[in-house]
Amino acid sequence: MKELEIFTKSTCGWAERLYSALDAKAIAYRIVPSCDRLGRKTREFLALSPYARTPTIRYGDLVLYESALINDFVEEQFPDRPLLPRDPGARAKDRLWIYHCDHVLMPALTQLLAAQGSVAKELAGNRLDTALRQIVDWGFRAAPPAPFWRGADIGLVDIAYQTFFQAVRYVQGMKDGPDIALDLPLETWQGAIAGHPCIRKAHDVAQAVPYADEAETR
Repeated sequence: MKELEIFTKSTCGWAERLYSALDAKAIAYRIVPSCDRLGRKTREFLALSPYARTPTIRYGDLVLYESALINDFVEEQFPDRPLLPRDPGARAKDRLWIYHCDHVLMPALTQLLAAQGSVAKELAGNRLDTALRQIVDWGFRAAPPAPFWRGADIGLVDIAYQTFFQAVRYVQGMKDGPDIALDLPLETWQGAIAGHPCIRKAHDVAQAVPYADEAETR
């Protein structure tokens, strides 16, 4: 039987998505440290991906990178305990909201953190606020999550947004960080996601990933 190997490091929040999805599906995997304590990437890892970014997976002869694409593969390869709807249209809509997280929200948050000067900070803050309102106005148009995106069970949309909400919580804890306020539906949703067992376990797994030089001595 092929083994699912995950090349990553302890500071990779994107890998937590994969751990969460695999745990929700009860799929076994093995973590392979991608770098040593000095940040030097292993030769094995560098030979797998042109971007050398984590997480990267190897499943037999197949190598994949980019967290959203990896979780799509996991969903297709291991269809039991589905994390996306069966209906093709509904699946596509869920992927649109994952895209919103990765390509609209996360860049907006990054731009806000990098903004210099009051005008730039205001513009960046407005962009982030607009992106957040789009979730409430469009994603929650029919009804807010109950408690998750598709109802009682956690799915890939929830798992993807945990990456963003975790970053927001980090920024909110910064001494001089920007003020980021979540509307009540978003706050309630992020609380449900953060409290799910597969999310909590993924965070613990991430914290325990060793460095390559440490793993060799174990």
